Amino acid sequence: AGARVFRRAWSTSTHTLPAHSSMFSGVFPHQNGPVDYFNPLPGAVVTLAERLSAHGYRCGAVTDGVMVSRSHGLEQGFASFDERRETDTLERVRAFLDADDGRPIFLFVQSYAAHTPYTMSAETRARLAGSLRLERDYADVLRAAEAFAVGPEQPPSDPVLVDVAARLHDLYRGAASELDALFGRCRAEFDARGLTRDGYLLFTSDHGEAFFEHGRPFHAGPVFEEELRVPLLLTGPLVAPGVEDRPVSLIDFAPTLAGLARLPVPSEWRGRSLLEPGAERALFAFQSHRGSTPSTLAVIDGARKLIAYDDLEAVRAGKLHAAFDLALDPAERASLLGREVWPAELAREQRALLEELLTPLVTQEISNLSSEELANMRAMGYVGEDGEK
Repeated sequence: AGARVFRRAWSTSTHTLPAHSSMFSGVFPHQNGPVDYFNPLPGAVVTLAERLSAHGYRCGAVTDGVMVSRSHGLEQGFASFDERRETDTLERVRAFLDADDGRPIFLFVQSYAAHTPYTMSAETRARLAGSLRLERDYADVLRAAEAFAVGPEQPPSDPVLVDVAARLHDLYRGAASELDALFGRCRAEFDARGLTRDGYLLFTSDHGEAFFEHGRPFHAGPVFEEELRVPLLLTGPLVAPGVEDRPVSLIDFAPTLAGLARLPVPSEWRGRSLLEPGAERALFAFQSHRGSTPSTLAVIDGARKLIAYDDLEAVRAGKLHAAFDLALDPAERASLLGREVWPAELAREQRALLEELLTPLVTQEISNLSSEELANMRAMGYVGEDGEK
């Protein structure tokens, strides 16, 4: 109730590292290398934290590691980068705040509380037992889900798969409740220290989550709405509370925080401050995943959404995957390709810009991941036994 709520917010990708690379760098995933499971954010990128640090900010990050890690290049600019799992997030937040030395702060807090394997406390299970089916372990439901090969991009019709999807969704909601409680504790700490009175708090997610709406679960998949739409809330002394339906993107993360810190916005940044609406514009998102063939991209222009391929040759050839009118078909059930002329027209209009957004600004790097890091990624569902998603 006290925040500016952006109800129509999209990520720049359907998985963690590309989305974080955009938030931290101000440009789109392919411009950063591109980044993927084994390709970190390159050191040549100048991040938001590096810019804030150069302007006198004490920058800290509290993360659960795995993808949001030093090995994936996301520590750049943070004097304090605490990447630990199974360690109380709030206590680590307090440790950073207790080290106050008078400088303004930029604190980035990340949690996998709502991520697979959808773990939750016994207290949460008991509290939600009357409304959610939480009696089965995630591993049992996952095995049932894996029995179904990725099918056509349609919701499931098999009764068994419908039940599996519902159980996964219940587990996800239980895990989301854990995240809600964690955020509440952190918010109370910020309130007690006066940080939400004098500073700004931005809450969002790096991507959404799929439950077989288009034939597959989880994320890192094609750029459908269930994997791209994210919550986005902003509070602070200059932020009037209310609800906005203006389309916004995680590409606006860096310009918003840079603007609040009164930093100059680099010319290569593609977003704009959430507090400076500006003219209407198209939004872009990129699956940016080498393990998916073909990997997809999205152009969101008002209610029109075009899905193509995040490959330069495909863009130049005008090759398209699907198109939807989100006002009439928000669940993306019936593609308009071949039925409307606007998808091809929109592709032509955005071709030059898409070519630019698919062209790296820096040289791609390769992560040197340890066996423990690979095991952690595997446990989170990022890679299979063969090293691929």
